[in-house]
Amino acid sequence: MAPPGKCGWAFYGVVTLPSSLDIVWCRFPEDTEVVKPEPKPRPALVRTVLLGKGHQRAWIEVSYGTSKLKEDSRLLDLIIRNATEMAAMGLPQAIRFDLDSTVVLP
Repeated sequence: MAPPGKCGWAFYGVVTLPSSLDIVWCRFPEDTEVVKPEPKPRPALVRTVLLGKGHQRAWIEVSYGTSKLKEDSRLLDLIIRNATEMAAMGLPQAIRFDLDSTVVLP
């Protein structure tokens, strides 16, 4: 995620990489074709971690998280709404992860 006031993506020296199924906060792009970061950070479910040559950079494939649950029409998505689980995962409210759509982010 780029620092506030800066546009574009940035790589940061991270001591620990996320793992598959971790929840991270990122500026998930609304247009996945352009992959331009949006200003509001949102939760994302890590699907895959990809390492660059020499392991100097990493990218993650993530699924978008939203507070719009749409439980009746999105039966195969992952919905986290248990208060104990939300607190353990750092989620402020119930979240639905859109499992049929992913994007790769630095």
